[in-house]
Amino acid sequence: MAHIDALVVSMQTGDAVPDEYLRQIRQIAARRVHQGVALEGFLHATRLWTFVCWYAVLGVARIDAPSEREAALEIATTVMTFGDRIMTVATHAYLDEVTDRGLLRRDLLDALLTSKGDDSQSVRLARRLRLKLEESYVVVVVRGEGIEVEQAREQPPAAQSRLDRLVEQTRLQVRPSAGTPLTGMRNGDLVVLYPADGPEQLDAVKQDCERLATAISTGVSIGISGWQRGRAALGAGYAQAKEAATIAERLGISQRAVGLDEVLVDQMLSASAPARGILETVLGPLLAYDAARQAVLVPTLRAYLAARFNLTKAAETLYVNPNTVVYRLGRIKALTGRDTHDLDDVVVLYLALKLDDSV
Repeated sequence: MAHIDALVVSMQTGDAVPDEYLRQIRQIAARRVHQGVALEGFLHATRLWTFVCWYAVLGVARIDAPSEREAALEIATTVMTFGDRIMTVATHAYLDEVTDRGLLRRDLLDALLTSKGDDSQSVRLARRLRLKLEESYVVVVVRGEGIEVEQAREQPPAAQSRLDRLVEQTRLQVRPSAGTPLTGMRNGDLVVLYPADGPEQLDAVKQDCERLATAISTGVSIGISGWQRGRAALGAGYAQAKEAATIAERLGISQRAVGLDEVLVDQMLSASAPARGILETVLGPLLAYDAARQAVLVPTLRAYLAARFNLTKAAETLYVNPNTVVYRLGRIKALTGRDTHDLDDVVVLYLALKLDDSV
């Protein structure tokens, strides 16, 4: 009867389903979880109600009368739209109750990240929660202001609102081409398990993460794992993503996802003050030379390394003759004592440039 009353109000006002009624639907759907009612059964009852309403309209409408036929079709559209809205809201509420307000239950998330090759417990928990596990995932860790929301049944209204918005934006922005992402909270971080069949999907993962960071509208640091086959690799992937998020947070990298391989050199440089001192000493003479003579030895070194030691490509980048590049590399060797043809010296020069970029 309540459905009928809300439908009549919707038809009389021309508005969508009233918010107050949708709130009641969410409460009912959440209660059905604890009553042992399957989601499929709950949705079937709503679909059945929709068809009963439609057949009731057909039973009283004179289809041969144009005005009544048009009215019946209009009512049918309203009934179907109403029923679809109810089922969508009920589905989200039901799943939110099953998975702790839309987040993956802590025990399942922990089982997935600590399986170490035996994920039988993960499979059992997922089956009980009616969740489908994919074979392989990329792990994403999102950290920042507004993300630290504890998983608890009783939360202050502000925390509930923040968590609901976070879950909703994850649903909207993180949308893989196949499979369903799993989202949970662990140690104050948002953890997203993004379904991925192969490493070629990493770019898509990063694009979704950037959209999520923008939608959250707070400064967040996002770490992303590499792709590894199988759920047994999730623990290693989580460690990678967490470390990448930590380094990104320290370096102030925000609004984009970074992999550990991208920031590994930065981690090495920041971990050793003596190493930084050596590298600063290496690049110092070149910076001083360029400043005193308005020269371009440092840009030449960058171009040479970016061109993978190809003189012709470096010269094209700098708009000079290759012989000019050779001359400048000679000056670099004279000032630093580092030979750009020696691999060990090239590594030192490369790290010195990386340190200069991070300053």
